[in-house]
Amino acid sequence: MVSVGTQTSFSPQTSTPLASPEQTDDDDDDNASVVSDLSWVPEEPMHEEDLFDEEPPYACDPHHNGIDKFIVCQEELMGLFAICPACCERSDSSIVQQEGTFVKIKQVCASCGYHRFWQNQPMLHRNMPTCNLLLSGAIHFTGCLATQTLRMLTLFGLQCISASSFFRHQRRYTIPVIVQAWQNDQAKNFSDLRAMDGGLVLAGDCRSDSPGHCAKYGSYQRDRGQSEQGGGCSACSGFS
Repeated sequence: MVSVGTQTSFSPQTSTPLASPEQTDDDDDDNASVVSDLSWVPEEPMHEEDLFDEEPPYACDPHHNGIDKFIVCQEELMGLFAICPACCERSDSSIVQQEGTFVKIKQVCASCGYHRFWQNQPMLHRNMPTCNLLLSGAIHFTGCLATQTLRMLTLFGLQCISASSFFRHQRRYTIPVIVQAWQNDQAKNFSDLRAMDGGLVLAGDCRSDSPGHCAKYGSYQRDRGQSEQGGGCSACSGFS
């Protein structure tokens, strides 16, 4: 029998739990061909006017989520800009901006001097690409794991946002939207209850935690007797 000695070091204890590795903002930022600073925030304004003299005006449609999106290979996409639409001669095109799902292409014709900018999606406030936020919302609202979903998209070769951008969108946009939707639905339920005739009938029951775990706490479920809609659920303590 052989004795083996081990040494273990513990991290300092804190009063609040630390964020898991999947919930930190220290991950790699989105791929960007113009901005490569690691401290750059994708939602910050992109100063394209410093690089090019003309920019196309873009109007924001509030119903972007209902619009169909398509996956396009880069070679096929760049082929659309190989011919000048003004003189039908060969033209040069290049990707001048790439940020997550966003791509911006500049087309220049040496024959007639025609040039234009094209981007694959409109921008939201603070020049944030629309589909970047929609992708974060789709991942969060469906309950998918962000790191696994983004890893799958990256393996597929699809240009997408980074994990740090997802958690930033989650903190600033998707979680506040969920809270607001819950509060609106709760206010509507309270309004419907106040308008009911004959009062409110509630039925409730309590269930303790499974044996072998924590018997001190349990959950109390309240239901409305007049309908199948739940009235609420809360944690209770102090069972005898």
